[in-house]
Amino acid sequence: MDIQEYVQKIVPKIDSPEKVYELFRSLGYQKDKLLDASYKRKIDEFEFAKEEREKVKDIYTVFNYDGKLQISLIEAKSLSVPLCSDRCLHRIFPKHHDYAYFAAILNSTLSWFLISLMGRAGLGQGALKYEAKDAKNLFVFDPLAFPSNKKQMLIKSFEKMGKRTIGNVYEELGINPARPIREQKPNPLPDRKALDDIVFDILGLTEDERNEVYWAVCELVKNRFEKARSV
Repeated sequence: MDIQEYVQKIVPKIDSPEKVYELFRSLGYQKDKLLDASYKRKIDEFEFAKEEREKVKDIYTVFNYDGKLQISLIEAKSLSVPLCSDRCLHRIFPKHHDYAYFAAILNSTLSWFLISLMGRAGLGQGALKYEAKDAKNLFVFDPLAFPSNKKQMLIKSFEKMGKRTIGNVYEELGINPARPIREQKPNPLPDRKALDDIVFDILGLTEDERNEVYWAVCELVKNRFEKARSV
């Protein structure tokens, strides 16, 4: 049984924070980074809206990487309540209800590039933090100005891409991180390229400019991880 099948089998059976920790232990996560259910956080440390705050029962720290990057688990008071969110777990409420469009556009490589530029690095392990205040500065095409035929093509491309496991940035863009990035011609996966081409076509980018986006994304990721290893 591979990891994906194992997780899909176990997750529906999880009914307590302790079982979440058990899952991560069984997956072989670093023992010195993985904590236990005794590591609770104060709910007031998180910037929940009042109506969100009332849904939260407890918050646990699952991982702690070098005291800089902490990964938390939120336990809701009821499984029937909507997902809670704060400044680091974002929910989007489009004014025009174009949910599929926003899901597609935010998964384009151009959005990856902008998020990599505006995100907060220096957290350890090469991690990137992207808070709600950062997301408010993210440039996204106005869905009302996006050509309707292109919008449908974009959504169909995203739906096709969503049927597979998304790889890391190098796998998605056909770049070998062990070699100089700009000495390689980007070779994005076909469904990734189909989605990106729709966005790039709207912007009128040339092939060289499209390659610049792909190279820049890979360089930003590679630089973060190289810096983390050098510290």
